[in-house]
Amino acid sequence: MLCVLAVACGERADTAGSGTKTKAAPATEPGESTSQRLPNIVLFSIDTLRADHLGAYGYNRPTSPNIDAFAKEAVLFERAISQAPTTAPAHMSLFTGLTPAVHRVSNLSEGKPFPLDPSIRTFTELLREAGYHTVGLHGGGNVDGSIGFDRGFDLYSPEYISFNWMAAHRSAVDLDVIRSWIEICKKRGRPLFMFLHHYVCHSPYLSAPESYRDRYLRGRSVEGLPVGVPDERKNPVLEMIDRQVAGQRKKLLRWNVFTTTHETFWQGVDLARPDHRDHVVALYDSGVSYSDALFHQVMEILRSAGVYDETLVILLSDHGEEFHEHGGREHRQLFVETLHVPLLIKFPAGGKVKPRKVKPVVSVMDAMPTLFDYLGLPIQMPVQGRSLMPVIRGGAPARPEVVSYPDRDFSQVRLESGNFVYTNWRSAEVGEWLFDMTEDPLERRNLAADRPDLLTEMQDAAVRRLREDHEFGERVRQAGPATPTIDPKVIEKLRALGYVQ
Repeated sequence: MLCVLAVACGERADTAGSGTKTKAAPATEPGESTSQRLPNIVLFSIDTLRADHLGAYGYNRPTSPNIDAFAKEAVLFERAISQAPTTAPAHMSLFTGLTPAVHRVSNLSEGKPFPLDPSIRTFTELLREAGYHTVGLHGGGNVDGSIGFDRGFDLYSPEYISFNWMAAHRSAVDLDVIRSWIEICKKRGRPLFMFLHHYVCHSPYLSAPESYRDRYLRGRSVEGLPVGVPDERKNPVLEMIDRQVAGQRKKLLRWNVFTTTHETFWQGVDLARPDHRDHVVALYDSGVSYSDALFHQVMEILRSAGVYDETLVILLSDHGEEFHEHGGREHRQLFVETLHVPLLIKFPAGGKVKPRKVKPVVSVMDAMPTLFDYLGLPIQMPVQGRSLMPVIRGGAPARPEVVSYPDRDFSQVRLESGNFVYTNWRSAEVGEWLFDMTEDPLERRNLAADRPDLLTEMQDAAVRRLREDHEFGERVRQAGPATPTIDPKVIEKLRALGYVQ
């Protein structure tokens, strides 16, 4: 049965929030006891990072020494499943605790927004009302504020994430802004909620500096395939732009200097060829490794400010990436490589929550309800995500079923229940898939023809879930969809990422 939660220390309520965007001052004033006892929170989203390319999740290449070390201090969820294989719906499920079939947010397409309904609230709004300063520094594109991601943020901006722009040379301004907000919150006696997001792992996989790309391409490079521009050619131009140009024009110039567009990158690449696949995966891994280094820099800022131990850090991704495992590329299909993502939560030191690994499958949309349960804050809005604190403490089973949807098509669904996965995603002229996760965790053997009774059972469960999400969504979405305009500069970013032709 579909569960609608309003969590306060594990209690259940049926109160829904107003869903309106508020710019009022937080309910808790600086210096009050609630603000003083709430920890800082850093939510770090590495876009397009599949879990199995991190050492902490068993990868055999040394892509993530810093994240691996962080994992030893955190609760690591071994099987966290995203609610969508694309950026906007996956992130909105994180921020609302609702499935894509309920919140209906999708990636921008040809400049057309699919924004969050005005009646739906976000967790950021609730954190702000609880006394948090709320800051979002992000990569733009499909997490643009016009879609609804800016709701509840004191600052929500793509201007301070310089390492997104295909450059080894980076301005230090993004790190300076992080330091500044930590100090601001210290002086004001207010806790900080900071959302950090970037596209370093996203295709085209050329964001990492030359030394990273060379390291992973060594012995795997295929002549004629893209390798990126040498730093010695790129950096002087980028440094000149940083000195002489200001504002959004700087961002666009940085994006276009010596970059390879999405279309150009994939010309001549055939992922069915093992050598081509190795080349592309090597570039992807260089981005993973660079992301690991960037994550380390942020953690070092927390340490140098003396707040690391007392800060709650959530590291995750919105979706993974496919390299022809099921005949496709990038992130569109409803298979494990596009939906199994890292989810790690480091709780403040000295508490009762100790580092451990959680084996049962969980939903990424459970992350924020878990946070609120830990903080003892009520969730005064309807959500489908649920707290994982009982699972973390080992006293309760994990979610009985996990659901994911493709972008904008809510007639297709992926349902994981028990040891089995069912999806009616159509791929390679196959319309239904059934996998045994115990025997086949990589989802290579389709059991749909071999297990007709189980197939019928999973079909019925998927149909029920589709119906429940549709009915629940109708109740939650009280107002008509908003129709914001999209900045042409956002469209340019999306075109470079391959979302707009």
